[in-house]
Amino acid sequence: MENGLTESGWVERQIGWPVVKVLNTVIARALAEAGRPAGSKDRIAFPISGDDPKAKEIVVQIIDQMGFDSVDAGPIAESWRQQPGSPPYCTNPTKEELQSWLKKVDRSSLVTKREKALKAYLAVVDADCQAQVEAHRSVNVAF
Repeated sequence: MENGLTESGWVERQIGWPVVKVLNTVIARALAEAGRPAGSKDRIAFPISGDDPKAKEIVVQIIDQMGFDSVDAGPIAESWRQQPGSPPYCTNPTKEELQSWLKKVDRSSLVTKREKALKAYLAVVDADCQAQVEAHRSVNVAF
């Protein structure tokens, strides 16, 4: 990982199986509360990273059945775009927002934003899901 390998890439090498990275960007409560029918204006989207197209397609179908959209975020080597401190992380983006934000992620800002977002989140950790999302958005989506 010190040489640029993502955490998910490292896991993939350790287990010897393809990894499809998804659901790391969502606040747990949103999985239970925020699923919406396909076509809903406020439907949340998750980035999906991985190197196996067939595995990614299966994940897309599962995510859709759960009530969420997805956006292909590229290979596992690009999965840093959905790490803590990135715009998609715990911000419940729509598909349109996510498509835009993934292009704008600045890898060099992830550590700083992760620390700021954690402080903002801890201030509202016992609040409702929307307050937690807003805390993350206040830091992670600033370009």
